[in-house]
Amino acid sequence: SLSTTVPQSITPSITIHQSSTIIIKKPLYHQPTNADMDASPMETSTPSNSNSNSNSNIDANSDAAGMPPATLAPMHVLESPVKSIGQGSNQLQYTSGSPAWQCNFSRDGMYLAVCFGAPDPCVRVWKYEPPSTATSASKTKTPAEAKTDDHGSISANGTWTLTSTLEGVHTRTIRSVAFAPVQSPLVLAMASFDATVSIWETDPRRAKADGRDTMEWDCTTQLEGHDNEVKCVVWNSIGSLLATCGRDKSVWIWECFLPGVVGSTASDTGDFECLAVLNGHEADVKSVKFASSHGQWGDGEEICLSSAYDDTIKVWAEDAGDWYCALSIDNVHTDTIWTLAVSPGSGRVVSGSSDGSIAIYKSYTRQEKKELFPEERNGSTGHWHCVGRLPDAHSAEVYTLDCAPSRAGHGRIASGGGDNRIQIYREDMGSTSDEPKFALDTVVSTSHGDVNCVCWHPWDGSVLCSAGDDGKVQLWSYQQS
Repeated sequence: SLSTTVPQSITPSITIHQSSTIIIKKPLYHQPTNADMDASPMETSTPSNSNSNSNSNIDANSDAAGMPPATLAPMHVLESPVKSIGQGSNQLQYTSGSPAWQCNFSRDGMYLAVCFGAPDPCVRVWKYEPPSTATSASKTKTPAEAKTDDHGSISANGTWTLTSTLEGVHTRTIRSVAFAPVQSPLVLAMASFDATVSIWETDPRRAKADGRDTMEWDCTTQLEGHDNEVKCVVWNSIGSLLATCGRDKSVWIWECFLPGVVGSTASDTGDFECLAVLNGHEADVKSVKFASSHGQWGDGEEICLSSAYDDTIKVWAEDAGDWYCALSIDNVHTDTIWTLAVSPGSGRVVSGSSDGSIAIYKSYTRQEKKELFPEERNGSTGHWHCVGRLPDAHSAEVYTLDCAPSRAGHGRIASGGGDNRIQIYREDMGSTSDEPKFALDTVVSTSHGDVNCVCWHPWDGSVLCSAGDDGKVQLWSYQQS
């Protein structure tokens, strides 16, 4: 069944925090040793007729000699607020033990949303206050102005203040959260294990009418249709499409009519319409991402990629309004593919797996496909091919990956996993798109336990955020070597 509803029987609860403070801690961390730097050689392959690589070893740290190490140092820990039950001498204060599953910055980088699991499923939103406004009521700087603060880092001297807790709609773990790529109003999508996706929007007019400079959120839509837990939700580049995936082995594509989206009209009020239900995976779908089609896949401007418990990646394309599976990539990983990341420009995709490895794929045009992969009979589309692997990137599952956005200016790849580690990789001299060479730039051991998510700030390349099983959200300062 499929329905798009505004919840009537459930009253969402939005807690406005006006004076929350940040607790600054230093979790256990270390800079890479020689053993760390040599731990993950990149295997590469020249294009061949299979996604299973015939690899040759490439030095993973070919230009590191004599270079000072990069650093990833803790800046702020954002913790859940203290709660209390009972009264007087019987009052008990506690902090929720819910794991933090995913973190996501708003398009302008001034807000950070984090989703949490049971027993306290919710999404918390923090707002960045530059140094000049952290202790005064003056106007918040623009991102460009904020970037010129004392140390050139958005949060070196500023603060992150908890402004809102969004809860009361989802009854189970909220596994994924994503800001829509629009400036105003702010829009959030949340995916839950209760098989639904909720859409939340801010109402700045109501806040101004009340005379308060606070963030007012409303749950405007609840998307239903998945038969089981929804594991991931993601917007396309302009906010006109939404993709969801879940335990029911399906990927759903939704068309969105949001205010502020390119092509929207004044009458658009945040409606959603299901365009396609894509079945092709044989097990739980863990991750979904959009990427540019570059005119090589059908007639749509974007493709959708999904990864799953069946150890495969599917590429979904649109042609004449119909979505279909254009490519299935297997024989790269030997276990669940938990995460996908797309590079700026969509020329490269990176995947992480329970087998501890990270794989890199290159996008090829139709013409390149004919020349390099003549055995591929479908000549109407482009091609994705695995061109390199880090076979022992982590000593446990690779749960999360993120490619730095182009505005970060350094092109690093961040990874996190079940080994309690965050690792940063840089592309080395001599690397090519067909034969990539990556070096381990730096590694830290966190307090998270499982590192469930890492994400780069959208324009400040010195800021990385992480979330983990300990329920904490960590902001890190990255300094290049």
